[in-house]
Amino acid sequence: MTKDRQSSGAEPSDQADPVAAAVDYLKATIRKETRFRFHDRDVYLPQLQSKLNAAVGLPLASTRAVRTVFESAVAEIQRQCPGLKVELRGYRQDEISAFDLSLEGSTEWEDVQRYAHGIDNLEAPAPLSEPASALLERLEAGELDGFQKDLGVRQRIRLFGWSADYEAVLQEIRNKAGIEITLATKGEAFPKRRHWVKFTIAARHPPGVLPSSLGFVVPDDVFNNLESEQSIKWFLKMLADATLEGSGPYYVWYLPSKREFFRCFPAAAKTDKIDNSITALLGLVRKRAPYLKFSWDFGHTTAHWFATVAPQSTWAAAKDAIHAYLNRPSSESVYGLSAEAAVLYDWVRSLGKDSLEFGLTPPVQDAIQNRSLLLRSKWHADNFPLLLELLCEEVSGKTPVSLRAAAWHDSGRIKQRIQVKTKSAT
Repeated sequence: MTKDRQSSGAEPSDQADPVAAAVDYLKATIRKETRFRFHDRDVYLPQLQSKLNAAVGLPLASTRAVRTVFESAVAEIQRQCPGLKVELRGYRQDEISAFDLSLEGSTEWEDVQRYAHGIDNLEAPAPLSEPASALLERLEAGELDGFQKDLGVRQRIRLFGWSADYEAVLQEIRNKAGIEITLATKGEAFPKRRHWVKFTIAARHPPGVLPSSLGFVVPDDVFNNLESEQSIKWFLKMLADATLEGSGPYYVWYLPSKREFFRCFPAAAKTDKIDNSITALLGLVRKRAPYLKFSWDFGHTTAHWFATVAPQSTWAAAKDAIHAYLNRPSSESVYGLSAEAAVLYDWVRSLGKDSLEFGLTPPVQDAIQNRSLLLRSKWHADNFPLLLELLCEEVSGKTPVSLRAAAWHDSGRIKQRIQVKTKSAT
């Protein structure tokens, strides 16, 4: 048996049915997967062509034959597990260099794991992935006492690939088995790698008990415009209305399943698009509310997505500051400005003297890009200077400051800066 066949976990090459061997190979790969995602191409699993050939027992040069076998295997898997979509990918014709998995309908990743492990009972607890199961088994057997070489541990628990990390494995064990395991490292190697790792069982909890979450449900209009002052105020109002005590952190969102994700973000199911807007919103709230602390992970390799919030001191003090922020008079109500003009006026007012160079603001386009100015335009970019002039005229006519937009040449690009003057008292 070749080394490739051993690493793939497939049957020997003389297996009678190559399609069945390919099905087993795909199911074995699914069992190794520790990550969880919510949209198409949820799990991206690159595989060498030689491993695929070895898995089905066909000659290395028979790329067309291998692809034909795997196409039949994919059809069989999707017949057995209708909610799982498998798509083969290749850089050249007939080659298979990767395959993508995605979930359809109400199917959860744990349902797919049950299928891959041959568990028909959907009420049965979802099994651990093979890396998580191997780590827990070896740790409880005393095989991982003290510091161990990182590469050796990864080989023993079959945790391969640059995107694979221990954190997802430990979180899976915590959620499914109720066992809290801490990780210590020493000796820098290169990103996401350590020379030595040490695992310790810290606590045991009832399995299946997940952290409680505030679980804010994001309205469609907020989700479609997360990087806005309206969304910041919505988020702070939700915190102000929530029951928060003491000084500890709370989960704003804890998303162990696709079902919970779409419950909290219903608009995401309609757009079928997830980007960095959620983390951008949390970053904007952190700028507006420095009395709050945030942590989150919406990355590609994390087991479950989450976001937490905590006060810098106590929740009582944080809520007082939130109420003060929400109850302050808006520039729209005080001066009768339009929403866009109010955003521009508030940004200009927030700039200190050190930020104004000869009375000029930093370039407006730069402020929009770094999200310190939440000004959005439905007009074409070529017409943005005209919009800025109109907003400056509106602010100048209704507020104590006078604004004038001016062109600014920056490395061959034309941007806009605003000259700010305070009107003299009459």
